[in-house]
Amino acid sequence: MKPPESLSARIHRNLCENTNWLYDLWYDDEEKRDKLQRYYQWHFKELVLCVILAVLLTRVDKVQQFFSAFATDIKNGVQLPLQFVVVFGLNGVVIFWLCYVFWHKPMRFQAGHWRRWICGDKRREDFEAYYRKPGNAWRVAMVSSLPMLLVSATLSLALLRDNPLDNKTSSPLSFWLESNAMPVLFGLAVLYLIAGSLIRPRSYVCDSRSARRHQREQDHPGATHSAAKPPKHFRRLEKIFRCEQCLKESRDEERHLEDCPKTATEYDAQLGMLWKAYRKNFRLLLVSMTVLGILVWFYRFYAAPFCYFALLVFSLWGPLAVAFFLNSFSECLIVEAQKKDACEKEDKTYEPKFETWYDWLMRASYFAGIAIFLTCNNKSITSQEWFSLWMFPIAMLMFVFIAYYQVLDLLAYNMTTLRFYALIGAVLVLLVFFAQRDHYRMKFNGEAPRSGSLQRASLEAYFLQWAKDRFQKDTSGFEVYLVAAEGGGSRSGAWTGAVLTQLDSVSDGRFRRQCFAMSAVSGGAFGTAATLALWDHAQQSGIGDAAVYRNGCRVNYLGRVFKRNYISTALAGVFFYDLLQQIPGVHLLYRGQHSRTDRHQDEEDNAVCAGLGDIFGEKRRLQHNYFKKTNFLALYYTNEWGDSVARPKTDLPLYFPNTCRVEDGRRGIVSPVLMNGAQAKVNPENPFNDAAVDIIGIARDKEPAKALSIGEATSLSELFPYVNSTVFINENTGSFMDGGAYENLGLTTLYEIRVALEKICGNPDAAWLGQMLPDSSRPVFVDYLKKLQFKMLLIYNFDNHENKTRAYYEGNSLQLLDPITAMMQTPFGGHTDYMYHKVKSELGAQEVIDFPLLTSKEPRSTRSDKIVMSRWLSKYEMNEIMKRAAVCVDSNLCRVNGRWCGESGIKPF
Repeated sequence: MKPPESLSARIHRNLCENTNWLYDLWYDDEEKRDKLQRYYQWHFKELVLCVILAVLLTRVDKVQQFFSAFATDIKNGVQLPLQFVVVFGLNGVVIFWLCYVFWHKPMRFQAGHWRRWICGDKRREDFEAYYRKPGNAWRVAMVSSLPMLLVSATLSLALLRDNPLDNKTSSPLSFWLESNAMPVLFGLAVLYLIAGSLIRPRSYVCDSRSARRHQREQDHPGATHSAAKPPKHFRRLEKIFRCEQCLKESRDEERHLEDCPKTATEYDAQLGMLWKAYRKNFRLLLVSMTVLGILVWFYRFYAAPFCYFALLVFSLWGPLAVAFFLNSFSECLIVEAQKKDACEKEDKTYEPKFETWYDWLMRASYFAGIAIFLTCNNKSITSQEWFSLWMFPIAMLMFVFIAYYQVLDLLAYNMTTLRFYALIGAVLVLLVFFAQRDHYRMKFNGEAPRSGSLQRASLEAYFLQWAKDRFQKDTSGFEVYLVAAEGGGSRSGAWTGAVLTQLDSVSDGRFRRQCFAMSAVSGGAFGTAATLALWDHAQQSGIGDAAVYRNGCRVNYLGRVFKRNYISTALAGVFFYDLLQQIPGVHLLYRGQHSRTDRHQDEEDNAVCAGLGDIFGEKRRLQHNYFKKTNFLALYYTNEWGDSVARPKTDLPLYFPNTCRVEDGRRGIVSPVLMNGAQAKVNPENPFNDAAVDIIGIARDKEPAKALSIGEATSLSELFPYVNSTVFINENTGSFMDGGAYENLGLTTLYEIRVALEKICGNPDAAWLGQMLPDSSRPVFVDYLKKLQFKMLLIYNFDNHENKTRAYYEGNSLQLLDPITAMMQTPFGGHTDYMYHKVKSELGAQEVIDFPLLTSKEPRSTRSDKIVMSRWLSKYEMNEIMKRAAVCVDSNLCRVNGRWCGESGIKPF
């Protein structure tokens, strides 16, 4: 047995072997070709999963958000040390676990006759024999470490790229990395495999067939190369590329096979040497992870040349350290198995050591997988804030890979091929034809009022009562504000909440009192609802506006709501509890049958209540589940027991969440006022016709005693495909998805309301005036209505609604995807742009005021000014949104209300 070799000698030896192997493969050596084919077949599943992982890491914004947020916080020094260590360590452990799962093969089912009847008699020799061949343990370890390389490289790319919020004109390198992330990952993977092939350790695994082949080579020299002799004109190339000295050294290297251990004592000696290598590699792994963590933590202090080298080391060093550890452990197992065979031949007692560790590690892996799986399926856990803080999206995504790989590999390892595919086919049939959908039903969590059911007033009656309340209190202002909030995940929600609260703060609460209606979609709906929760608590608790907005309370509140990670629970729902509940029989294991949309409502409720608690403390009206339990209509009506007439209360703006019905694509509205489509033609004061779905009205026809909560009404608008599930209300009402599928700004609803309000002001209901106002006040009130000025405030993501007549054609799209692209762009671009330009052209710039978050760039610019649309914002992005809200409100305040602009300057956020 040869002594340990130096690194230079190892690289030289491996280079010789690689050179000759590639030469033989080029000239179609049958043995080398068959080996390569076996390697590919063995690692096919792992390579496919790695390709899928690479696509997710480079092509999905929701996944990239984790890396961009983590990298941004690191580069700006806002990442807390403890959180960095825990998050970096947690994700590192999960990724290392994924490497281990790719490396090991699962246990065998231990059961009686039923196992053979269900699974068949699966032969396992092919799996076990692969590892017994020299060098295969290293190849398995290298492939197993590829997921860690992909994740580390993606974080490195995020660190290298310029932050678009800091650097609007990004460097050419940053722009190139952003556009070519997938090729970069592929190139790093190839570099990793090349580096691994050069520094791979000598294999001490002895294979009997290799030893016999070596003996034949000694008996018949020159028989090693079975490839066809190259043509004469290639002889010169042969002298250049084929290193005879390397070939001689490679043959000499194989002579250690003659010295393979033959007795148990010799195997013990070899295990002792391998044990030393294992301990050294284990220490190397721990030191490497510590050094890499420190390397990333201090990244913001590096100069430009060193940062490239540091990130290259970060990307390659960790996976290689894992590969060395897995290889040494694997070779210990293989040699110990050979020792077992020798002990049986010599009739000696065999005491396993590494095999025991391996069995323990494998059982611990399954136990940990089941524990995490149960955690991700537990509703009371996934809705908690600590779960969102520590179970980051990339860790959840890695665990999804682990879980499915373990299950599929466990079945494939124990079931015959026909039974395995029959089982997969049966599950697919159950999902397609017999899937359970009860957990997608609306739960109606809103608390029923004392009257049994809150009645709604017509838009005309409610507006006249609203105007009367303002007329009696203050006639100095005639502005009436109507707000539309665009969808776009937490980015839109935070932007909507920031703009609304900034306007209310600088106006000392007058904006809230003069805002009549807010129409919102998706993320904008959540931002609107969270703002209403803040205003409602301030009103009910008797806390003044100055107290609500003091000392950055609104910043802390909105940060608590929108810096939360809502992605991990959605991923768990898509791949676990939502999917499994659709399988007949399995759905019975889930008590309550809550979908991922229900879990998302729980998270939003938890975040809003926690934020309200930070501001109001014990003065919160509801200590728990305010967002989830509060009746949506209770914001606008108060009834006594048995009242059949609506009693409006006008403290808060009307809130209109917009959604889209799945069955026919119609716009659905959760309306706090009556929607009688049959009267739309004869009563112009009714803004909605039969094309709009009155969700509350239709749902009451079948279930009159049930009530929607604020959270449920908001959730109906933010059901983004696949991130959230669709919601089924009942057979009369239908199923609903994200409101952006119809029109993403909510401007259609708001425009119809404005048209109706102008008609109401021009011709108010005489019966209502005669009943609600004395004769002396009636003419003055009518004159007051005619003086009202309606201003529409549009809160949206991108300032890109202009110059849309010319196409921006990149010339790199696949023609087959054109129809899908058009269908996706129609609601988010086409319908939204149509309503935007219609309102702008009819009303003019003075009556329609824009509040865009992001500034569009000219075509083919190097970088767009963007904050990623996601369900999770970093600290840096949240601070940037608050700053931009202050600037945007300041620049538009005079157009919103000239008196507010002249009274005081803008207040800092």
